[in-house]
Amino acid sequence: MGYKELIGALHEEGEAKIRAIRKDTEEEAGKIREEAFRRIREMKEGYERALSGMLNERTKDILLDAEREARAALLGSEKALSERLYALSLQTLPVLREGTYAEIFDSLAQEIPDYGWQQIRVAPEDREAARKHFPEGEIVPDPSIIGGLDVTDRDGRVRVINTLEKRLANAWEEVLPELIRDMYERS
Repeated sequence: MGYKELIGALHEEGEAKIRAIRKDTEEEAGKIREEAFRRIREMKEGYERALSGMLNERTKDILLDAEREARAALLGSEKALSERLYALSLQTLPVLREGTYAEIFDSLAQEIPDYGWQQIRVAPEDREAARKHFPEGEIVPDPSIIGGLDVTDRDGRVRVINTLEKRLANAWEEVLPELIRDMYERS
């Protein structure tokens, strides 16, 4: 083998080795790229799952907050409605003084137990009716009373309030749901 042939063979062998190294390098680079893409894909999927979970949690929180705010607004509206209906109910109590009010007053007075009441507060129009039921007591006209009576014993320790206003206040929790239901049905 001559010098030229030796150089040609070495050159050919070098190029073959370079091709092999290049092929091995390209294969290794392909494997590295595939591994990197796989890891990136896994990371992306992990982030998407985490982000989706966080998004779901945040969505739930926002919906719960909105629901609480809506409930609070509804309760506020119903409270305002309740107060308005109560005020209107108080304004309509004088209607009860028409017609058979004398019977209503007698009934309210008879519900009060015998006790020797000292002071009997009534609407100014009810002085005579109160005197009939409590001849020994001091009858005090009270323009804030629409109907019924408010009695106190001698020492001021025992008091019975049997006014139309007090009866409305005591029955209000039972009356209110029916009024609200009726209002919703009409609207």
